[in-house]
Amino acid sequence: MQTVDSNKEELDVPTIITMALHNMQEAGLNTTSLQAGLLSIVKESSMPSVDMIQFGNTVFLSHRGKDKNKNKMVGRPINVDTGRNYVRNILKFGAHLQKEGITHYSATFTDESLIPAVKIIQKKVVNLDSQVGLGKYEDGRYGIFIKIGEDSLEGLA
Repeated sequence: MQTVDSNKEELDVPTIITMALHNMQEAGLNTTSLQAGLLSIVKESSMPSVDMIQFGNTVFLSHRGKDKNKNKMVGRPINVDTGRNYVRNILKFGAHLQKEGITHYSATFTDESLIPAVKIIQKKVVNLDSQVGLGKYEDGRYGIFIKIGEDSLEGLA
């Protein structure tokens, strides 16, 4: 798996997405072609509900709910950063969501190597009113569920 330490070199969004898709294919986590994966992300990123933001070498592609769900988001992080930086990037993203008024965020993933990162984030927020949950679906995917409270997440990274 190829990673790039964002403390040494920050990549642009297209490079991050391409590298991440390539990494997923190498790990056997993506069954579509690189071209099909890129086209899918380009199409998704043009949707009106999308919010795409980059922290370090992680791109967060998320969708905001409508009406009564306007404070909720579902998305996925697309990462090629180091493990330590990935945790920091997620915490910075959480602070960003909090500023945007988002109260709930969820994402799914298949790579079990991400579980330790989730556990680190759970420990970071343990004394705050935010909560981070982790679950496993019957199909083998994992879900991360974040309830963002009012205690500031700024500076946790």
